[in-house]
Amino acid sequence: MSKYFKYIISIYYVLISFGIVNASRIDSLARAFSLTEEDTQKVIIYNLIAKEFINKYPEKALDKAHKASILAREASYHHGLIESLIISGTVYKNGNNNQQAIKFFEKAKEAGDILSDHSLGNIIHLNLAELYFNLKQYNQANFFIDKVNSEKFNHKLWIRAQSADAKIKQKVGKFDEAILSYFGILKSYNNNSLEAASTHISLGEINQLKANYTESQFHFYKALKIYELEDYKEGIASVFVNLGNLNFEQRLFDNALDFNFKALAIYNEHDDNLNKSKVYDNIGLVYHRTKNYPRALEYFTQSLNIRIQSKNEVLESRSYNLIADLYEDQKDLSKAIIYHFKSIKLLKDLEDMEALAEAYLSLSRLYFHSEQYPKVIETASKGYKAAEYSGNSWLIQEIAKLLAESNQKKGNYKEGYLYYETYSNIKDSLRALQKSQQIERLETIYENERKEKEIALLNKEKELQELAIKKQEIQRNGLIIALLLLLIVFFFMYRAFKQKEATENLIRKQNALVEKKNQDIMASLNYAKRIQDSILCDTSKLNDLVKDAFVMFMPKEIVSGDFYWFEKIESKAIFAVIDCTGHGVPGAFMSMVARSEEHTSELQSPDHLVCR
Repeated sequence: MSKYFKYIISIYYVLISFGIVNASRIDSLARAFSLTEEDTQKVIIYNLIAKEFINKYPEKALDKAHKASILAREASYHHGLIESLIISGTVYKNGNNNQQAIKFFEKAKEAGDILSDHSLGNIIHLNLAELYFNLKQYNQANFFIDKVNSEKFNHKLWIRAQSADAKIKQKVGKFDEAILSYFGILKSYNNNSLEAASTHISLGEINQLKANYTESQFHFYKALKIYELEDYKEGIASVFVNLGNLNFEQRLFDNALDFNFKALAIYNEHDDNLNKSKVYDNIGLVYHRTKNYPRALEYFTQSLNIRIQSKNEVLESRSYNLIADLYEDQKDLSKAIIYHFKSIKLLKDLEDMEALAEAYLSLSRLYFHSEQYPKVIETASKGYKAAEYSGNSWLIQEIAKLLAESNQKKGNYKEGYLYYETYSNIKDSLRALQKSQQIERLETIYENERKEKEIALLNKEKELQELAIKKQEIQRNGLIIALLLLLIVFFFMYRAFKQKEATENLIRKQNALVEKKNQDIMASLNYAKRIQDSILCDTSKLNDLVKDAFVMFMPKEIVSGDFYWFEKIESKAIFAVIDCTGHGVPGAFMSMVARSEEHTSELQSPDHLVCR
């Protein structure tokens, strides 16, 4: 790695540590890229630039990550390849394109198996767990969470893994275990941190699912207080949305509208279209529930338009389902069917099997209520396959029940009985699961209480140790930063000194050269003056011609373009002052030429001289 490359990368990390603007970091990286010829270094820089673009400019991030992956493959640079694939997967994950994100993280996993890099492996497994969670494939999500090696995790990623694990427990109905997990996470945060606020929101959502509305409201307001202290507008808006949902569930519709409109005002201010569409859904649901169908359709349509423009097909399918349900309640079954089919078409392309099964179930119920049993059987059968693929027992149970009843109505008693048997078995297994979960929950609560008492005895000592360690870390980090700053300042001062020294040396050399040239020129001019003086008349002989005569001869530039001449010819004294063209050296040359032309034997008068 070249010396200059290391210098630029060091400056890049210093800029990050001091929060210098994104543009400065990108400029530094671009400068390093232009100076390096090694492919591995170019891969590193491409990946660093992609990380800078990942939130604000996802398309640019994908472009840089793609270039990094191509170079990394050519250079057999596996670590750089894995990082570029992780970046691409993260971009698609942030854009809710879960299937595409999974493809990139799976490729990263395959490349990571070659290196056996636990830190990268943990990041890949964690992201895959979160993605499968988004797709409601909780068994797969749990599989990847179990593969995470907590010993190889930094604190921040450990918290993410714990949060993902808690969310999976929440989704599979293990609410009390999820609550205990979240309280464990909460202890690792500062009470007023943004992370603590996010955990309070999760606790509020679980308690809402358990119908513990007072406890749910307590956690939402704890989060709101933290966000208001930090003036974190997006966080405040998210709490308003949750409070709106809580009031909606309690049929406090005016309060629900009030909270959602507050959230909408913040999202409008920040031009957050995606969250605006979700709030439009919530407002539309309130108007739907209060039978204000035109207003409900107005908000559902606004939400749908945003999602179509942003090409968010996952949320677009949700909008179609909401509009379909609205038309169904208005007994406009033909329009309801049209929107259900629009949703199903999108979900097929997205391969979201659980959402697809739900859409088929809704459409099947619509056909059932209109006594279109053949269509119920056709549609529900497709939903049954999707539900089986997703592994959602509740969906399988509900669709099996619908298929049993529809086959019975059509006289297909054997098939009806088989589906009813499936329905009964799943129902019984779910009841047994609920009982086992209750027992497990009680055991977990008891075990956690015992552990908490043990931990409480050690907490004070641990806290003191942590405070001492934190103080040492702060001092160490402060010293490192100070030394780094001193090194940077020294580097620039030394470079400036060397530049000044080089400039002064150059000036001295130039001055010496000029002085030498001047000396040579002056020597030449002085010698030329001696030559010119030798051809001029001897002024000591002038008094022989004219008494008390003298000559004032003061050349402007050492040598002269003018000259004087006098001579006695027979009984006449002839004097001449001759002005030649030019001054200095050119004039002197002219004077020499003119002097050489003067032949005294032929001069009898001044006009002879002029005529010559």
